[in-house]
Amino acid sequence: MQDTPAAAGGVPFWTRSSTIRVLFATLSVVGIIAASAGTACKGAGQLPQGKRARLQMSAALREQLTALGQTAEQEGVRTFRQKAEQGDADAQYSLGVSYREGKGVDRDYAQAVAWWRKAAGRGHASAQGALGFMYASGQGISKDDAQAVQWYRRAADQGIARAQFNLGVMYSRGQGVLQDDIEAHKWRNLAAAVPESAAARDRLAQDMTPAQIAEAERRSQEWTAAFENRQQ
Repeated sequence: MQDTPAAAGGVPFWTRSSTIRVLFATLSVVGIIAASAGTACKGAGQLPQGKRARLQMSAALREQLTALGQTAEQEGVRTFRQKAEQGDADAQYSLGVSYREGKGVDRDYAQAVAWWRKAAGRGHASAQGALGFMYASGQGISKDDAQAVQWYRRAADQGIARAQFNLGVMYSRGQGVLQDDIEAHKWRNLAAAVPESAAARDRLAQDMTPAQIAEAERRSQEWTAAFENRQQ
């Protein structure tokens, strides 16, 4: 079974941006309320007039909440864009997320790549990991495994677990880098925050010698010690 690179969507990369985290949390609540209102409206035609009227009000509420959610997304994009154009890396990253997810703007992978590239150039770790995924998947840019490895590594070296996992996948497959089970095991060891990482590491270990596993673990410990020293 081959491992699949962790996507640049949902939780993986954009949880480092507190602004977009709050915005998406708000929109999630709006969506839940709107969905509940929509569910309540099913079968309204079979109910007594009083209940039917109340459910019609629920439908109106659902429409209002949907409009509110769209307005909030658009306002979020305006805020991100203003800051992004001033060179704020977090805003550049968040604007890229908006374009990739189609939140407040039409989905546009090329624009997502453009803004993530700006943020990545400023050292934004999550943007670097996201850019790596776009190169690996060919979304919004020509597929380039060597570039994917480069950006995954930059994010991985800053401790982004999803990038560490994806770098391990690249080493395991020999994509953009020479195939190396020891390095693949090392990066999966380091990507402990990714749920599927341990299982992927253990599957790989079945085809490795005890000496190779020991070397991978040594490299993992060495990387961790160096990373912790950099944080001091």
